[in-house]
Amino acid sequence: MALLNRTKRALAKSCIAVLIIGGLNGCGGEKEIPGGTPGRIHIDGIPLREVQVTMYDSKAGGNVVGFGISDSEGRFELREPETLEGVWLPAGHYRFTLESVGEIYMQWPAKFTQADTSPLEIEWTGGEGRIELDVPEPTTPRG
Repeated sequence: MALLNRTKRALAKSCIAVLIIGGLNGCGGEKEIPGGTPGRIHIDGIPLREVQVTMYDSKAGGNVVGFGISDSEGRFELREPETLEGVWLPAGHYRFTLESVGEIYMQWPAKFTQADTSPLEIEWTGGEGRIELDVPEPTTPRG
């Protein structure tokens, strides 16, 4: 139950982060907060846009490490949920979850959206340059 509450809080903070980042594009030109570890999300090499990737440290009790929202090329940068500062991943084993956050709704089976059940994992050495996430195809979009 505590993990579910942490996940809900992390997702709520992520939604607030999206609103804050969007609000930074007001008068005076675009202001950008530097991101952290870069990544790319795709299905068999085809980029996925508007997907929130949330990373969890699988060896430290499943704590949220950071999140990123993919652009039209599937690129994202990891950020700290509360401050939006860039997160640079240390070497380690990570689990991640997926959530559709765009106009075109995509749905994955529930196990891909929960930190404690997600089979989506990576071993990060830090020397890869960017995270490459090849994910399963979502189920039929809700219309």
